[in-house]
Amino acid sequence: MEILDCLLPYDNNADTTRTEFPGVLLVYTVLTPFDAYKKLKNCPKAYIQSITPIQVYIKTSMQEILDSAVKLAEKTLKPENTFAVRCKKRGKLVKSSIEVEKAVGKAITQSTGAKVDLENPQYIMVVEVVGRNTGICLKPVRRT
Repeated sequence: MEILDCLLPYDNNADTTRTEFPGVLLVYTVLTPFDAYKKLKNCPKAYIQSITPIQVYIKTSMQEILDSAVKLAEKTLKPENTFAVRCKKRGKLVKSSIEVEKAVGKAITQSTGAKVDLENPQYIMVVEVVGRNTGICLKPVRRT
């Protein structure tokens, strides 16, 4: 498996698990989410289409998503920062990606004072709803 070929030299206990959604795998490693992301991005790939680092992995519920996203944002975002929320929803436990994006954006703005900027954010809060579980990550936007 491509993912393990990339990660095993750095973590010989790395593992993957299939989800109920075709083509979506969860990767378990002792590497930090961003270290694993970098290793996978820099590794030759034929089948991997996208990689999302996950900092928080929770049971899917709107309240859990809001609480976890705010807690993660409070560690990094300041009032002078800008951010956007991007949600990819698989399954039926939340109504829509847009609903999640709006609710998370509002909660983070209220909690941190950071502003939503959909066009040119400094950070992106990624919310990956994968059925009964949700992964969340706050990524700085890399400018070239």
